[in-house]
Amino acid sequence: MATINTASKQAELVQFILLPRFNMATLTTMIEPMRIANYLSTHALYHWQFLSRHGGAVQASNDMVIACDELASDKIASGKSPASYIVLLGSWGAERYSDEKLTSWLRGQARHGIFLIGVEIGAYIFARAGLLTGKKATTHWSLFAGFAETFPKLEPAEQMFTIDHNIMTCAGGMAGVDLMLHCIEQTHDHDLAREVAGQMLHHFRCDAHYPQRPGPQTAAAATHPVIQQTIAYLEKRIEDSIVVPDICKQLGIPQRQLERLFNKHFGCTIVQFCRLMKLQYART
Repeated sequence: MATINTASKQAELVQFILLPRFNMATLTTMIEPMRIANYLSTHALYHWQFLSRHGGAVQASNDMVIACDELASDKIASGKSPASYIVLLGSWGAERYSDEKLTSWLRGQARHGIFLIGVEIGAYIFARAGLLTGKKATTHWSLFAGFAETFPKLEPAEQMFTIDHNIMTCAGGMAGVDLMLHCIEQTHDHDLAREVAGQMLHHFRCDAHYPQRPGPQTAAAATHPVIQQTIAYLEKRIEDSIVVPDICKQLGIPQRQLERLFNKHFGCTIVQFCRLMKLQYART
């Protein structure tokens, strides 16, 4: 293990703004690369702060709590944040979160050129604040269809993370590691980012454009190609009323073969599978 000798300068501040029921695992994936970068360097490169709109303990979706400083009204009105990055974390349920003072403050930080990162449903808050209008943006795949439909003025992209000028969005989960490695690489160098990834045993880094889910062309070889084609067809027409004979006609597949494959691979009929897909879509 090599100690990285980076140029001496003040450590960068990363402010994490936590919304109620945020995803703790995602927060951890974003902190860990910075912690390791500090460990590998001759001096601290990063420090971080937890904030919430009103301060105090904020409960994560796994019921763990983080003590946060208050993003108080006087701070909201005081102008430019001292942070290099402001990261807004929200998970399931936060799509309805609304706080005009917070969104107004975020707009101000964007005008000052601060890098803003919306993680998972944090991207919803950015979109509602007008920060993503005309910009490329993403969220977690399970929320993506609703996100794209709710905010038609942005450019939706189902990928690991997006960067459009000083606004970033991130799918969450392990995409948080890849985004932070990208930030380390841009601020410092490739060698440091590579060493951090190695220490984390994160041997396959994903670039921003990598898909969140394996599509038909990247699915496991064990998945039958007819299954891949059918799922892709259903996903594109999830809002339509589809009957099995129509699927078979469009894909040129005998209905008996299709039913047999779904029973073999999923233990259910294609009608049941389609119903589950629609329920998931409706939920998100």
